[in-house]
Amino acid sequence: MASANKKTSSTTSSNTSSLRSFGGLDAATKKKIDSMTYEQARDELIKTVQSLDQGGAGLEESVHQWEYGTALARRASSILAAVRSQLEAVEKSQEQAGQSAGTQGNLETSSTPSTSESPSDSASSDQQ
Repeated sequence: MASANKKTSSTTSSNTSSLRSFGGLDAATKKKIDSMTYEQARDELIKTVQSLDQGGAGLEESVHQWEYGTALARRASSILAAVRSQLEAVEKSQEQAGQSAGTQGNLETSSTPSTSESPSDSASSDQQ
């Protein structure tokens, strides 16, 4: 009975290790994806999804394409998140600048002449 457990255990271990090595992206592919622009990752992802939709690939190739597509989607998503963060920082900066600079309404209120004389009236009186 003990030998049967050992056999099952070793079979499970070999299956687990083969599952770990099944598929996966190599370092060169990961590096390539990490250097892609948003547009490159998006276009490559579209090709990968179309290839998966067509079917016909074996299980190992399908898993590899799935992992590749997932990595491409993560890359595109991370680029979009970085851009979103930059846009939010710019918006916040603009809001702060607007608050400290005053608004047109504030400028009109603070620069209203205290006399009823218009600027053209005061210019003509200066000339006299």
